[in-house]
Amino acid sequence: DYGYYTVPKLKNTAFLLAKIPQWEQYNLMSGTSKIYFEDTYVGQAYIDAKNTEDTLSMSLGQDKSIVIERKVLVDKSGRQIIGTKQTKKKSFEITVKNTKSVAINIEVVDQIPISKRNAIKVKLIESSGAVYNEVTGELKWVISLSAGESISKVFDFEVTYPKNMRISL
Repeated sequence: DYGYYTVPKLKNTAFLLAKIPQWEQYNLMSGTSKIYFEDTYVGQAYIDAKNTEDTLSMSLGQDKSIVIERKVLVDKSGRQIIGTKQTKKKSFEITVKNTKSVAINIEVVDQIPISKRNAIKVKLIESSGAVYNEVTGELKWVISLSAGESISKVFDFEVTYPKNMRISL
């Protein structure tokens, strides 16, 4: 199965992944493999035969025909001071455009901050339907895009903390 994966917070690039279910039946050995896709050499990967997952995922490289953009929405972001606390709000928009001539599925992953201090509270306000992991702060969208289709996902969060404390977002 082929699918795309992107983490726009790190890099505005989509990677094509090959997912091989029940890969144990092929009796693969651990080692470096040369990866070819559509008769083109795309690089090397390490196959770990001791992998315990039932599906083996391998990257087939970047696909420049999937355009990714992540930007801060300035009009929604801001800062507010109330009493002994202050609140910073951040808003991001992720746009994914499929310029290919075929439909694709893409997994988009981003993250909001998490706090280990009781004095600092982080609250997800809007996630555009993402699956949210409260422990890691991870937001995950699985999106199907037709040929030439574009979609935007917006997420907002706010951080409340003592006004005498400095934080960076």
